[in-house]
Amino acid sequence: MNDKEYYNQIGIETDSTLKQCLCDSIAVYKQIRHISPDLYKNKIILDVGCGNGHLVHYFAKHGAKAAIGTDIAFYYIKSGQQEHEFSVYNEKLRLGENTNVSFINSDAEKLPFKNNSFEMILAVALLHHVKEKSDFISECRRILVPGGRMVIVDPNGGHFLRNIVNRYARKIHFLTDTEEAIDITQLKNILNRNGFFVEEIKFEIFFGDLSAQLAVIIFKKSRVLGKIFQYFTLLCFAIDMFLDATLFKLFPNLGWRFFILARKEIC
Repeated sequence: MNDKEYYNQIGIETDSTLKQCLCDSIAVYKQIRHISPDLYKNKIILDVGCGNGHLVHYFAKHGAKAAIGTDIAFYYIKSGQQEHEFSVYNEKLRLGENTNVSFINSDAEKLPFKNNSFEMILAVALLHHVKEKSDFISECRRILVPGGRMVIVDPNGGHFLRNIVNRYARKIHFLTDTEEAIDITQLKNILNRNGFFVEEIKFEIFFGDLSAQLAVIIFKKSRVLGKIFQYFTLLCFAIDMFLDATLFKLFPNLGWRFFILARKEIC
């Protein structure tokens, strides 16, 4: 099975499940809360590995000049073009209402755009899927305007429990053998080598992501148990919001994932 077939299958299996167990909407809120409006308002933005398109629709609805989503899985691209209910904000988002929205089926390491095309690039929960991370970062630099920003949200490869959880995730086929979370120090080095200046790093959440992954597994086994467990997931995200403001400020590496904002340096 090639990458396109694999991610299409993953999309079909998990997209509706995430929506039904509430994890999807909560996760989207967690992803956008660190992104300042001045990074996307009146800007042309690209969401690489956009999944079901929630972030693309959100930024288009809230001030982006144009928002484009790319994903290797055609299932996700088709899903992004259909009606979405963005339950966190209780809004109905339709492609027909957002004329500044578009979706393209594309490999993240070979983006079909001209040089200096975008003012902001999002890579949310994408980097651990990318085999050649330096090539991807280089490609993002190519299509960003000078001074443009890149936002990366991804699992913290340096977390002391990461290897244990990954082994189990591979055992149940939640991760492939090639998918690997990256250590923040490695990522900073890759960004610097490719002409980016890291402006901000935040580590966040622990229980929320783990409980969301568990909710998907339970929901697949039993819809009844999955619907019950979703409320435990909500509690876990609430705990994480508290930890983000307290414990993770003192011990940031306890965060299960990181948020990084980098700027393309002007040569």
